[in-house]
Amino acid sequence: MKRLTTVLTIISLISIVVETYISSPILDYLEWICVFIFSIEIIIDARNKKFSWINIISVAPFLFGLGDFRFVRILRVSKLFRVLKLERVSKSFQLIGRVFNAKKDELIATGILGVILVYICSVLMYHIEPETFGTMGDAFYYSCMTLSTIGYGDISPVTEAGKIFACIQSILGLGMFGLPAGLLGSGFMDELEKK
Repeated sequence: MKRLTTVLTIISLISIVVETYISSPILDYLEWICVFIFSIEIIIDARNKKFSWINIISVAPFLFGLGDFRFVRILRVSKLFRVLKLERVSKSFQLIGRVFNAKKDELIATGILGVILVYICSVLMYHIEPETFGTMGDAFYYSCMTLSTIGYGDISPVTEAGKIFACIQSILGLGMFGLPAGLLGSGFMDELEKK
């Protein structure tokens, strides 16, 4: 039953996206099937003295005709975490947990350094190009995209000074992501050497 509800949860979440593109009675039937199976799961859980508010909240609006609460269906995504319960016993996931635990102080310091770097770059870029970046929010968004090397390109500097600083930001971003990767890599090596 757990696998079936996990698969139906995934299908239901995909249908939320699909129905924004097409309207089909198949999607309605699919929703009825999902709600029916989820309702059976609620009954089984109640008989076994298990109680999940998320299951009830995700099904109730549909069952009682309380309107079209699509956002409530998003709560079903919590059921997907059941998959993680199966992997909890895996030695590989335990190894990853030990590495993160061993390196947590360094990773927190790296995260704080990243936030400081984003802030400094945002302030500098805002002052270098105030016409391009009308608000600090725009500069913050740009710095996040540049430092993470995503670079959507919807906002970009136009002056020479802004372009040079953008290049520096990109290089800093590579280092910002390289640092935690190196920390985790050394943590894995330490854990593997203990064996």
